[in-house]
Amino acid sequence: MGKQILYFGLSALCFYLGIKFNFFAALLAFAWVPALLSSEEDSSPLHLSLGLFGLLSASLATDGQWALANGIAWTCFIFARKLWGQQRAFLAFLFLLLSAEALPFYTAWPKNLSLFLSESLYQNDFWQPWLMEAGFLGASFQLLLLALLISFLILKVKSGQAFPKLLFGLILIIAGLPLILCLNGDSSFSLIAPSHEDFQLLAIDQFIARLSLFLAFFLLLFALVRKLLPKHNADDRFT
Repeated sequence: MGKQILYFGLSALCFYLGIKFNFFAALLAFAWVPALLSSEEDSSPLHLSLGLFGLLSASLATDGQWALANGIAWTCFIFARKLWGQQRAFLAFLFLLLSAEALPFYTAWPKNLSLFLSESLYQNDFWQPWLMEAGFLGASFQLLLLALLISFLILKVKSGQAFPKLLFGLILIIAGLPLILCLNGDSSFSLIAPSHEDFQLLAIDQFIARLSLFLAFFLLLFALVRKLLPKHNADDRFT
């Protein structure tokens, strides 16, 4: 019970502080870690509610943005992850949540019903050079990928394996490259945040959005087919 309370507290704290105060935006790289760690345990209602609770905390930290699309994406991930298998589930986590952010730009889905993970980065001038290169979806992808890799690192350490130096180095590289760019870039101007009505997608945003929407649709279709397909007709090479 104590570990569950800790998970809920850490998730809510990272989401709330990371969204509310741009100075703490880097905490968003850890916000999904408790939910991902929980999803590896046999307690489905817990890790579903944990992710939704974190998203609610993030929504309360915003000025009118509600993470409904993100919550739907997380719910789909939790209920379909066993159908995908471990490796496909990792891809599903990334691209379902990125699709939730991309949805308003390609459909009639209202912007205020999607939470943009990298939104608070736009309020901090330091991150402007990175955002100009990566776009808001590229920055969100970085935060989600870091959360995924950090959860891998913690699980490996908890299992008693030797400290994964290669994985730790990869985390440092992914976290450090934007920092190097920001320290050497021009941050004398301010970019418009994704929730703003005049926001325009960069070319990299368009690429990531279309890729995410396509892969999310394909993965959900894959899960549906595997759920409906009789087990004796399943082919492990494809399912």
